[in-house]
Amino acid sequence: MFDKKAKEWEDKYYNMCELATKYEHQLNSKEFKDKRTSLQKDINTMNNQIESIKNDISVFNQKKSEIQSSLQEEYRNEVVDVSELSYMCKYSKDYKRKIDEIRNKQKAFKDVIIANGYIAKCNEGIYSSIASMMQSNFDMKCDDIMNKVKYTSKNNLSERINSLAKRIERQSKNNILTFNPKYIDLKVEEIYMVFEYQCKLQYEKEKRDIEREILKDQAKADRETLKALKDQEKKRTNLQYQYNKRCRENKPTDDIESQLKDLDDNMEINQYRLTHQKSGYVYVVGNRDMKDGLRKIGVTKRDVATRMSELGTGASHSFPMEVYGYVFVDDCYGVESKLHKYLSEYRLNVGNPRKEWFVLDLDKIKDAFKEVCGVDIELSEKPCEDYIDSLNKFGGFY
Repeated sequence: MFDKKAKEWEDKYYNMCELATKYEHQLNSKEFKDKRTSLQKDINTMNNQIESIKNDISVFNQKKSEIQSSLQEEYRNEVVDVSELSYMCKYSKDYKRKIDEIRNKQKAFKDVIIANGYIAKCNEGIYSSIASMMQSNFDMKCDDIMNKVKYTSKNNLSERINSLAKRIERQSKNNILTFNPKYIDLKVEEIYMVFEYQCKLQYEKEKRDIEREILKDQAKADRETLKALKDQEKKRTNLQYQYNKRCRENKPTDDIESQLKDLDDNMEINQYRLTHQKSGYVYVVGNRDMKDGLRKIGVTKRDVATRMSELGTGASHSFPMEVYGYVFVDDCYGVESKLHKYLSEYRLNVGNPRKEWFVLDLDKIKDAFKEVCGVDIELSEKPCEDYIDSLNKFGGFY
């Protein structure tokens, strides 16, 4: 049995040797070498194609980046700060009246179409129907352009009208009939008036939004002040009772007199807040979540700490707001408005004037308070305890 197994393994061994010899001959054959050379050429060609594609992708990415930068720049140019525009009219309704006046002039305008640069009677002959279609087409498309004008559409306003007129003239396939330049001027005047009208509407909307926020803030502050006054009056009644009692008993009253004085001072402040609607705090704050040098300049008619608890809570911030300083003034909204305008070049949110974040150091803000409003304010950075604890724990992260 052992001999039989040995014979089988020996046969298998010889068969494998024969196969190996056969494959060795095939590997060394000219046909196989030619095929391997051909495959290697194909691989090299594919590698070159891959490199070419990679270069194309790199070029496309570069172009993409340039286009994105161009679009961002175009968007920045399109953004209009409606609060900084110089308006011809004081109210939006005045613009509406001006626009109606311009449109009435257009309706009364004669000789909209001219021939060879001269006023032509286009109500006769072959040009009558062409002139009528040109004017109707132009007026209809101008109306469509006017309806799409927004307060952000500040660029190429006149070009839109002029391009439309030239395009309709080319479409008429007539080298004689053109639009009267004076009629084109009326359309250009209209589109600029519509643009200012839209800007004025946006400005009035933003102003109403701000006023609503101010009124809401004032109403809330007044409710809190009234509640504080009632509590203070109750406390004063109790202190006065204790004071009278001690006087009758010939006991010392120094501590109660001191408490009554502090209480009267606080009540006087609260009474002042109620009678001076514009009085409040102008504050300068920041947050460790923000980049260094980013400050918020705002106002509140309530306690600053209460306002900060509203701003610094929620999932939007990891740390509470840090108060660098605040000052109580008679006209808090007027002071805030002057500061925002004076520091407008440092405003972070260029396209949103309602945002109150500025990129500058505390010394510049302090100087602005003094120079613009004649107000002295002490400003200093005071890291919150939560940030200090986090800094000790995750020093490498911060």
